[in-house]
Parts: sequence; C-alpha cells; structure tokens
Amino acid sequence: MNQPKFKIGTKPYLFIELAQPDDEGKSRWVSKSEFVNEYASLMFKNGADWCRKESTIAKYYYIEFDKRSRGIDRIRLNGLKKEEDRIGSQVIRTDIKTTTKIKDVLY
Repeated sequence: MNQPKFKIGTKPYLFIELAQPDDEGKSRWVSKSEFVNEYASLMFKNGADWCRKESTIAKYYYIEFDKRSRGIDRIRLNGLKKEEDRIGSQVIRTDIKTTTKIKDVLY
C-alpha cells in the first residue's frame, strides 16, 4: 500500500518525517519531548488537534496514544487504513448530486 503524501511543512508531514513509518504505515513511539526545533509546531497541551480522529493524518493512518500521565505522552502510527476505512472517503452518488442541484434551482 502506498504511503500518503502530505504537503511539505504541514504537521502531518513533520510527524511522518519524525516517526518514519515502515511500508505498512507502522512507526515507533514518538515522545512529546521530541517536538523541538523544526518539529516544535507539533507540540500540544490539550488534545493534539493535528492528529485527532477527524484530522488529515488520521484519514490515512491508525493513530495510537500513550497516556502515562494525565495527558498524551507519546504517539505512534499503527498501520495504514484501507480505502473503505478512511474518514471522508465516501462518494456521493451522481443521482443524489443531480437531484439536489435540480431542487436548488427549482426552489
């Protein structure tokens, strides 16, 4: 399965660069303490918005969190998602799009 390509400099791109996932999309545990220098933008206090289940990176990877203390301490990628498991990958049928467009014009 091909690894997704993220825009250079974005948070998903930086995390992939730091975590170095294998061909199956699995990476090592990445500690928050590694979010320094060029990776400083990955640092978070509450919730890690860039890797939540609705995020761009979570659309392609299974993400695991290690919560040893009160919050997230480490993050890793645990495999690539299949096409049918990706959030937001659903396609709206053409007949539904057409019907909706016609209703918009009529009303």
